[in-house]
Amino acid sequence: MFGRGKRSSHGRTPDAELRCSFCNKSQNDVRKVIAGPAVFICDECVSVCNDILLDDARTSNHARISDDTRVSGSAYSVPPRSADREGRGKQPSYPVMCAVCGLPVMLDDALAIAERGFLCAGCVTAVEGAIAQRNGG
Repeated sequence: MFGRGKRSSHGRTPDAELRCSFCNKSQNDVRKVIAGPAVFICDECVSVCNDILLDDARTSNHARISDDTRVSGSAYSVPPRSADREGRGKQPSYPVMCAVCGLPVMLDDALAIAERGFLCAGCVTAVEGAIAQRNGG
């Protein structure tokens, strides 16, 4: 009505070029643009954000692993818990990196492998499947 084009919920015309709100790249310059309530982010900026979060987790994990090494003698053992069997005083879990896929996994959900690192549940399942297949089972 009144000569205006139809507008989307973000106040743009349907054929308007989308731009990443962080790096200002056009949707034509990146693989994917993800829409938020009033912003857009491209796949490249998401990747940069993930790298920042992973670096922070690695830095945090390195400090915690160093502390745990003094207590337990192994950089890959699960830190000691002060919790009793009812869970009172349980220490909060923190992210560690899966040695196979490189994704963060909460320590409580990871499988610790001595002198190797941690594995996420998905990689444990994949390794078990590969072993079973190799062994003919």
